Amino acid sequence: GGPELVEARTYRFDAHHTFEHAVRLQYRPAQEVTDGRSRDPVEIQGARLSTVDREAIDAEVEATLDAAVAFALAGPEPDPAGALDHLYASGLTARGGS
Repeated sequence: GGPELVEARTYRFDAHHTFEHAVRLQYRPAQEVTDGRSRDPVEIQGARLSTVDREAIDAEVEATLDAAVAFALAGPEPDPAGALDHLYASGLTARGGS
């Protein structure tokens, strides 16, 4: 076994932000979303698995997500003073254009 590459082109099924749901913004035709779902690589490859294997993988993913949420909720609230930290690069010198 040497190097391998998996290219999985997929479609963004959901909105960019929850606000789009709140205002019921629809900027793509329903058929486009349906077509995108028919090419979902997760579902296509998942269909190749046995039901038992797929359910085991799904359960493992759910457990991982549940653990991540529990970890986040158990942690301290972030300090609002740091809300703008690390948004922009600092210490860079602007170069003049020609």
